[in-house]
Amino acid sequence: MVGSIDHKKNPVMWIEVLSRLMQIDVRYTLKIAGRIQELRYKYYMKSIVPKLGLTNNIRFFGHVDDVAKWFETNDINYLLTTSPFESFGYSIAEAMAMGYRPLIHAFPSAEEMWPADCVFGCTDELIRLIFDRQSYDSLKYRQFVEKRYSLQSQLEKIEALLKEMADGISSEATFSERRCRNEAHKQWNIPTALARYHRPEKTVIVTGIPRSGTSLFSALLNDIDNAVCLNEILYDVNSLPSAFAEIRRRLIAGESIPNRYDSSGNLATDTQGSGANVQERIVQDVDENAVIGSKINIPYLNQIQKILDYGYKVIAIVRDPVYTIASWNSEKANIIPEAHVADEDMHPRWQRFKFTSDDKIERQAQIWNFYANLIWSLRNKIKIYTYELLTSDMEWVIKDMSEFIGLEPSTNMLETSNQNIESKYPKIEEIKEAVKKYCPVKDVFAYNYLDYEVPAEHGAQHRANTEEDDKKCGQNVLELRY
Repeated sequence: MVGSIDHKKNPVMWIEVLSRLMQIDVRYTLKIAGRIQELRYKYYMKSIVPKLGLTNNIRFFGHVDDVAKWFETNDINYLLTTSPFESFGYSIAEAMAMGYRPLIHAFPSAEEMWPADCVFGCTDELIRLIFDRQSYDSLKYRQFVEKRYSLQSQLEKIEALLKEMADGISSEATFSERRCRNEAHKQWNIPTALARYHRPEKTVIVTGIPRSGTSLFSALLNDIDNAVCLNEILYDVNSLPSAFAEIRRRLIAGESIPNRYDSSGNLATDTQGSGANVQERIVQDVDENAVIGSKINIPYLNQIQKILDYGYKVIAIVRDPVYTIASWNSEKANIIPEAHVADEDMHPRWQRFKFTSDDKIERQAQIWNFYANLIWSLRNKIKIYTYELLTSDMEWVIKDMSEFIGLEPSTNMLETSNQNIESKYPKIEEIKEAVKKYCPVKDVFAYNYLDYEVPAEHGAQHRANTEEDDKKCGQNVLELRY
């Protein structure tokens, strides 16, 4: 296995495959070249590997610079790839060029790109491929890559595509549109073939402090006609222009795109909920003017200026810090980075954060305040909503958000309720004290009820005294009054 260890590579299936093979022959070994990118899989591997007795049969090599040498020196026989989605799969071509047989999970269009006898749909099919040893043909694999993906053939295809695009642009696009596309192509490293799909004015970023309702907001955006929002799919900020252009191309071509769905098959409104997973589906009834969004929290906030430089519209969601932090400490969310801020289990995300307390909850309060302050500082450049407003007046939020992104509002309303309920969470009083001490920015979001001797009844009443005129004032954040 070659590649980063994250949800995109479907590492759970590696364990299933190795476990099944060891039931047949205990000599089978899985060797992995790549770093663990998501903390959840670090904990998962530490737990499941010894539990299934795989400790001596799985090896992690970390990042490997020379993959070809790694194959040759580690007795590799097959390349396993279990990704539910691949744009191409460079490591597959690389392995085949060296004569190794790839075992490719049937991601969309896999059979069109790679030999059918190297593609499997389930573990049983994979085992049959492995034990069909007579069909292992190193020369055939190399010749396949030479014939189909040689440099010369790729240059010819690129030249033909460029000619087709040039003809289309010259007949359809205005001079200014062509200039903008060319500038974006150069500035953001967008492949020439995708330059025509670069539409920053039709692109929106959804971000915020984790556990504040951003997944719910992403689902709401998907309910609007001619709008699509990807939930925790596009993490690499540097490649966002190309990624958005590719998603737009697929939508227009009627091809499937990835998104997160819950166990019922609906778009996930909580990525920490049970059964949330990435699936490829075709989205109907969208055209070239569709608004495409992407929701990621802290990684986007950490590079928010670059995102704004791309020309994207940005929507940020903020939630009462008491219940945000309480949610970080809930059992359901115990794998998120914000749950791991103590010295003994600190997530790498926080290792350079300048904490002024050793207490876990107080550190979490400092994190909330830092990102809330960042969001507030951008109030004249982005649109900001609160979770409490979202759950108490969804109709108005949808209307306002639709106007912001330039689409007609949806009449569909998701069933939701405010989950700011004290009885749901432990250590509420301790969290309140930490918030009062370390979250001064809460006041600008009208979360200053903690500062009174008798706390206001909180939750859905967060905006009970807000007048309708406040909604129409054009402010990015409503100044809620108590």
